[in-house]
Amino acid sequence: MSIPFTTRLPSSLAKSIEFLAKIKKSDKSTILRQLIERGLKEELTLVAIELLQKGEVTLWKAAEIANMSLWDFMEEIKKRKIIIYDQEDLENDLDVLRRFR
Repeated sequence: MSIPFTTRLPSSLAKSIEFLAKIKKSDKSTILRQLIERGLKEELTLVAIELLQKGEVTLWKAAEIANMSLWDFMEEIKKRKIIIYDQEDLENDLDVLRRFR
């Protein structure tokens, strides 16, 4: 279901959208939807990563925020070379290993 959404754009953005519509042989609404979808996907991914790094959400919840499967989100983190395993995690894992000696 589509919902109408009205906004004002600077003329420079409007010209760029018109240019893309012409080059891609598409209408301006389609171009705008595609741009919004790409931008929103990126912004949600950035927010999810930030929340994950701060420890405010789990990996699973971060993937949900980014509208990705857990595996896709993990691949995205890997692609961006983001480390979510910190010193505390390492120390906890070492403690567990020491108990099994």
